[in-house]
Amino acid sequence: MKSKMKNPYSIDYLGKTYPSKKALANHLGIGISVLQRRIKKGLPQENWGEKKQSHEIIYKGKSYQSQSKLASFLGITTKCLNRRIKRGVPEDKWGEKNLYGITFEDKYFESKAELARYLNIDEAVLYARMKAKKPKSEWGLNNLQNKEIYYLGQYFPSLTKLAKFLNITVGLLQSRMKQNIPQEKWGEKENINNKEILYFGDTYKSINNLANFIGISSNLLSRRIKKGWPQERWSEGSNHYEIIYKGQKFISKKALAEHLGIPLTTLIGRISKGLPQEDWGEEKISYEITYKGIRYASINQLARLFNMDAGLLALRIKKGWPEEKWGEPINNASIKMGYRWNDIPNEIKIISKKLSVAMNISPLDAYRLLIKEIGKEM
Repeated sequence: MKSKMKNPYSIDYLGKTYPSKKALANHLGIGISVLQRRIKKGLPQENWGEKKQSHEIIYKGKSYQSQSKLASFLGITTKCLNRRIKRGVPEDKWGEKNLYGITFEDKYFESKAELARYLNIDEAVLYARMKAKKPKSEWGLNNLQNKEIYYLGQYFPSLTKLAKFLNITVGLLQSRMKQNIPQEKWGEKENINNKEILYFGDTYKSINNLANFIGISSNLLSRRIKKGWPQERWSEGSNHYEIIYKGQKFISKKALAEHLGIPLTTLIGRISKGLPQEDWGEEKISYEITYKGIRYASINQLARLFNMDAGLLALRIKKGWPEEKWGEPINNASIKMGYRWNDIPNEIKIISKKLSVAMNISPLDAYRLLIKEIGKEM
């Protein structure tokens, strides 16, 4: 009697023989490919039948086989969905297309601005700390040991680091900060001496102008400002002499001239003439004249408008002529009479010369004025 041959495809599992791997896989409730991989990996028989981990996920009460399936349903990537779940984003916001929220201390914030308000710090400060990868425990601190500084939203651990970044000295950086110069100008390479500067409430075009005003060199003034000297000491050692005006002390005649609103040369001239202090600040005589509501710098300028002699216009104004007649021609007489100076009778020349001296005009203009007035009387 022949012995029964063993099935070459049979497989033993935990003391029991199965006709094939497929039969065993069906018994274990797993796929044959899963069983074959586990056998190939050398896993012990006790692990052959382990069920695969479920990736089922619940969203708004509905079950999805995996995050991938839910992400496809929401119209976002699986990576995006996974990141939102890990960050603690509320379930109802998982599918939003543009989501810039952030989770802090198990609380979700719609934006960095909202979190900054919650922490009571500037948004730029929060952004800089996050960018610097500071731990969340330091995001809301008001000051990190008084050493950190934020420049245009960027974090620097110290003034030295910022100065190095700007390629300027720490002293220059501190000086610019003390002068309340805007951050945008902290790193400027051009000569900041050409920038406007405030001195006791008055604005000066540059440090050079201020130095000239108070009577010291611009380099000395710059050094004093950089060292943080108070404004009261900026003018120490001035080479200008103080002057007292009506009981008030001024550091120089130039300072007094600016106070009075007159040129320095005018002030010096009045002092040299021995005028009383009450007259030092008088305004210079104005030669302006108004004609039909329009102001002209002088009678000469208005006379050119009329195409007539300034002396004639001055005479009419002096006699009280109404404005509307200042520019009228005299009996249609021509200004140019056709005479040359050498042709004028000597008696008329003498009169013309005397009139020219009195009116500070040329003899020929005086002669023409005489002719016009004669025509007016005819």
